[in-house]
Amino acid sequence: MALTDEELVLAFQSCSSPMESDEISSLIYRYSRIIRLKASKLKKNADVDSDDLFQEGVLGLLEAARRYESSKGRFQPFAEVCILNRMKNAVSKSAGGLMVAEDYDFEQIRDDGAATEENLILKEQGAELSARLSKLLSKRELSVLNLYLEGFSYKQIAARLDVPMKSVDNSLARAKQKLKKWL
Repeated sequence: MALTDEELVLAFQSCSSPMESDEISSLIYRYSRIIRLKASKLKKNADVDSDDLFQEGVLGLLEAARRYESSKGRFQPFAEVCILNRMKNAVSKSAGGLMVAEDYDFEQIRDDGAATEENLILKEQGAELSARLSKLLSKRELSVLNLYLEGFSYKQIAARLDVPMKSVDNSLARAKQKLKKWL
């Protein structure tokens, strides 16, 4: 039976050489996807290397594991705040800005662990759907459908793909027919 995050952190905190423990490896493994997601979101608005942000996130996770107090609530929300703050500090430093405060008020930390898990599941399902669509539709049909779903008009899609508007109309019609059959 797998240990909970809280049990792993407690074992990590009581270990004589915590950085060499299996518990910290398990925590890093568990949180690596969350850290990567947060890094990719921050990367969009900053000129920082994704790997650097990931490393900062891991350091934030380690800090969270060291500072966590079980009496204050669940570990995951606290860890996510620590991870994000560490990453924001790195972005701020790279931009020459002010440091972000690292005050961790447990009362203000929202417990959205279920929402985070839900987002990961939705992302995986989206990737599966995307893979199925790429097998079902031609490249042009998929491109036209994506642009159409993003809100582009037929004229804008035609201009972007450098094809006639009638081709956009035909591609979208074929895509819709294939989707109806598939669903």
